[in-house]
Amino acid sequence: MSILDFAKDLLYDLKYAQDESAPEPGNLRMSERPIIFLVHSMGGLIVKEV
Repeated sequence: MSILDFAKDLLYDLKYAQDESAPEPGNLRMSERPIIFLVHSMGGLIVKEV
């Protein structure tokens, strides 16, 4: 698999991830939560491509 393939898979997984937490007062839904990636080496290249 190429870096582009991994990037496409990650993007797909992020886009179609299911929010399994029940909506409770004060909780942010998955689409409202910021995502911070800490990456190194190939992971950095993949996240950069996404």
